[in-house]
This record gives sequence, C-alpha cells and structure tokens, in this order.
Amino acid sequence: YQDIASHKVSYYVGNGTTELTARGHSSYLAGKVNAPLTQRLSLYGKLGVARNSVTGSTPAGQTQIPIDGSKTGLLAGFGIQYDYDFGLSLRGEVTSYGSSSDHSNAAAINFGVAYRF
Repeated sequence: YQDIASHKVSYYVGNGTTELTARGHSSYLAGKVNAPLTQRLSLYGKLGVARNSVTGSTPAGQTQIPIDGSKTGLLAGFGIQYDYDFGLSLRGEVTSYGSSSDHSNAAAINFGVAYRF
C-alpha cells in the first residue's frame, strides 16, 4: 500500500490561476529483483500491478477539473539499497504507479529504512 498523500497543483483558468487539491493511494503487488554491486550495495527493480485511486477538489466557485477515479495498471520502479550487518537497510527508489484516472498519473520518490529479521 502506498499513500500518495495530498498535493496542491496550480493551474490556469481564464485570466488567473487556482489550486487543485488532489489526494490518492495505491494498493499493489510487485516482484523485486536485486542486482548486487558490492557486498552491501545493490540496485533493484520492481515490476507489478497497481490499483490506484485519486480524488480532487478546487476552491468554491472555480472551474472543476475531473480527476476523480480509479484504475488498475502497470507498476514499475527502480532503486538503490545499502545493507548493514545487523539487518538494517537504507533504500531510495523511484516508482511509477501508472494512471490513477483519465486525467492523472501517480509516481513517487521514496526514501526509507527496512529491517530484516
């Protein structure tokens, strides 16, 4: 599961701009393949399927943008991981979750810590 959070996106309407607030999430199933560079450092790739949902709203009285929806599509990503001796790993990755609706796509840059036991 990936919470894509809430984001404000500025867009042009007539003679000015307004902000669209978009919220989304993704549930996915993906395989991960590691390619070791050294004993501790590796590159990895992820490939799978994601079910994405997005909702959006604009300020009252502004032109609405139809971004609400849900779609299932391809998830693809890559990253780098550094493993420590005691089961701890640091990761950084870029992932495309595919289309969220007819008018939106979802992607993320993630940094994290993982623990193996």
